[in-house]
Parts: sequence; structure tokens; C-alpha cells
Amino acid sequence: ATALVAGLNSVISWRCTVVSTVSCSAVSTFASFAAARARSAAPLLSGVGRTTRCVILVVASLCALVVACSWVIHVPLALGRLALWLLGLPAEHDLYNMAVGVSISAGTAAAVRYLWRECASAAGAAAMARAARRWGAAGAKLAVLLSLWLTVIPLMLGVLFELLVVVPLRVQVDEVAKIPVVQCWALGLVFLKIWVRLVALGVFGDVEWRRRFERVRHNGVLGVDLWFTFSEVLWPTFLTIGDFLFVPYLCTKLLLQEVALPDSPTAQVASFRHCFCAYLTLRLGVWLCGRAGRWLRKLHNEVRDSRYLLGMTLSNRGEGGGGAAAGAAAAEA
Repeated sequence: ATALVAGLNSVISWRCTVVSTVSCSAVSTFASFAAARARSAAPLLSGVGRTTRCVILVVASLCALVVACSWVIHVPLALGRLALWLLGLPAEHDLYNMAVGVSISAGTAAAVRYLWRECASAAGAAAMARAARRWGAAGAKLAVLLSLWLTVIPLMLGVLFELLVVVPLRVQVDEVAKIPVVQCWALGLVFLKIWVRLVALGVFGDVEWRRRFERVRHNGVLGVDLWFTFSEVLWPTFLTIGDFLFVPYLCTKLLLQEVALPDSPTAQVASFRHCFCAYLTLRLGVWLCGRAGRWLRKLHNEVRDSRYLLGMTLSNRGEGGGGAAAGAAAAEA
């Protein structure tokens, strides 16, 4: 696999080098022709001169288009392969490689843009030193937060989806489930992004979560609050996903497989396959019972108020006799 990645990277580098050489030669030819045209006193008004200039312009435009397309396609692909290879992850799927490379490129471009804006606004060595310290502290905070938000939580979410949906439906009863780590991480990252966007737009979710996301976005890169982001965003998300992931696994592993079913492998596999769905159903039932209880309590209060508070008016009892007279009139009514 390493040799294959190295060979593909060498082929990509050779193609980019050839295209870049051709483009640079065409652009240099066009530039020299334009300089000679500017230095000449008499303009090239003949048909041959116009045709030559149009041909050179078309060739230079095509070469620039080829170079741009090559860099847009091959650079993120090579970056994604290199990043996954350095992390020790499989790099056979080019879709994942392209996604990782595009993420790295977008993050690098955003960091360069913020850094350039900060350096342009700073003047002098002291200001540059302060800007460097600010960026260093912000980079350390972002490294800690993003290492949890973009790796641990998406992986847990993808594994939970795999255990809830894919394993009960696709894995046979006599087979042991195998969890694809990279696929689960990519799928969890997609689900996490969709959830964050829907909560930020107010499609569903509590208002408190939308306020938390808005505060994190308002703080920006340099003003990121490490403790608030960890305690109000990362930790509740980790607890929610971990509740549905760890509790059924521990209960099945400790109670059923070790105590109740120690000598039945088939029953152990079946209990592991369906414990996550059973726990999800249990939690959903508890939530529905809680909502139904609150709705019934609210309905009971509305019926009680509509039956026993007819003809009652509000009165202010803090103003002496006027309040007492109004209260007596309300009582008589």
C-alpha cells in the first residue's frame, strides 16, 4: 500500500510538473511577445499579427485552465493521502482522501487569511509579537477542541449508527460484526455537520443549543473560549452519544454475557446485536412517558382552572382599601 501511494504521488507530481512547465513556457512567450509589442512604435495592425496574438492568448488560457484543474483535483487528493498515511490510516478510498485534502486546504487558507489580516493591522515588532502570542494561544486551544470535535465525537456517532442500523440489518446471525473505523468516522462527521447546521438554522433542537453555537461562532478563532466550548458543547454531546453507546454495551457484557448467558455464544451474539436498539427503544419510551405526563398535567391544570376560576378577576392588594374593595367584589362575584 505504501509503494502504491508513493507511485501514485510520483505520477501526480510528474503530471503537475509537465503541465506547469508547458504553462510557464506559454505564459513567458506571451509575456515576451506583449513586451515586444509595447516597445514597438508601430502597432501590429496586420491580420497575421492579430491571428498570432489570438492563438497565443487561446493557448495560454488553455494551459492556465489545465494547470488550475490539475491543482484543484490533485493537490487535495495528494494531501489527503499523505495525511492519512502519516496517521497510519488506510488511504485506498480516494473519496475520503479528497475530503480530507479539501478540509486541510480550506483550514490552511482560512488560517493564512486570518494571519495576513492580523499582520496587516499590526505595526512594529511589539505588535507582531503580541499577534504571534495571540495566534499561538488560539492555535493551542483550537487544536484541543478540534481534536475532540472532529475525531472522537464523529467516530462515536458513526459507530453508534453502525451498531443501531447496519449491524442488525446487514450482518448475519452467525457472523461477528466488524466495525469499519474510517467509514464510521466519515459518516459520523457528515451526521454531525448536518445536526449542527439544522440546530443553527432553528429547524429542530432546543433554543439553548442554538445560543451556544451562536456564541461560539461569535467568539471567532482568536476569541475562542476553551472552557465554555468544552463544558457547554463538547461535554454534553459526548455524554449524550456515550450514554447510547457505552451503557448498553456494558450492561450486555457484564450482566448478560458473563452472568446470565455464559455458555451460549449464539445468545451472546444476538444480545450484542440488539442491545443498542433495545436501549434506544427504552430511552425513547421513557422520554415519551415524560412528555405524556407533562401534557396530562398541563391538561389537568387547564381543566381545573377553567372550572373553578370562572368569574374571578385579578386585583392588586398592595394599595390598601381599594385593593380590599376589589377583592371583596371579586369574592362576591
